[in-house]
Amino acid sequence: MKRLLFFGAVLCFLLEGTWLSAQTVQYGRVVEMNSKGKTIAGVVVAVPSVPDCRPDTTNAEGLFKLVFAEHHPGDVVLGIHVEKSGYEVVNNSLVYEGLTLDEKDTLKIVLAPEGTVAEARNSYYKYLERACLAHYDSVAKLDGEQAAKDLSLAYKNIDAFTEQLARINQDDMEFDVESVLNSFVSSAGMLLNQFESTKSTYNEADFDFFFKGLDFVENCIFFGDFYQSLEMYDYSLKYYDLALQMYEMLHGYDGADFSIQMRKLQQTMDKINKKL
Repeated sequence: MKRLLFFGAVLCFLLEGTWLSAQTVQYGRVVEMNSKGKTIAGVVVAVPSVPDCRPDTTNAEGLFKLVFAEHHPGDVVLGIHVEKSGYEVVNNSLVYEGLTLDEKDTLKIVLAPEGTVAEARNSYYKYLERACLAHYDSVAKLDGEQAAKDLSLAYKNIDAFTEQLARINQDDMEFDVESVLNSFVSSAGMLLNQFESTKSTYNEADFDFFFKGLDFVENCIFFGDFYQSLEMYDYSLKYYDLALQMYEMLHGYDGADFSIQMRKLQQTMDKINKKL
């Protein structure tokens, strides 16, 4: 009888150990936007759509862990719920696109006081609108048709741009928002037209085309990288594609070799396309 009890206890221990080892634990941390890493306690994090997930509340260090009894690393779970009175989720792509479970990486959730994102978005929109209209006025004196094209293209991008810009946690970025705003006015809204303008100088005998082309590529890659960091992959591909087209035109121009840059850019685009 004792032997049976012993084996029974061993079996239960092994089964319990197997069940525990089958669990997946997603660790995470909640921080406040633009606060130099200030953590937030008392935030409820749960996945109501996943019955095997055990919800948690952040501790004094803003840390939490979600325990999944049946899911495994690499699984994508949808319906993450983050709640803290007076706060809103900033990196909301996590909520809409889901979370890929990873026991090695810590999930970071960024919150901000309610209304912060809307206030920033409206502020950026007004700033860009004024700047774009000023740009239109300056260009219209020389070329009214070109100015109208620039303004139309800028307005097509401005909504998505300000929405994503308002959700940037500047603690994670090496650039400041003002520089991005100014770059949008001077480059992002007008890159398609700049591409056509640069191409038109292709047959010139001097290096005007070459240096304009290099400047154009630099602008395109800047915005391609920027949109990729925001996971706005459709936008990033557009800018990378323009950069690649210009590289192809510059390649071989007076012996210039951009084959390495072209190959790396194409590899980046291929990786993005796999995500879409």
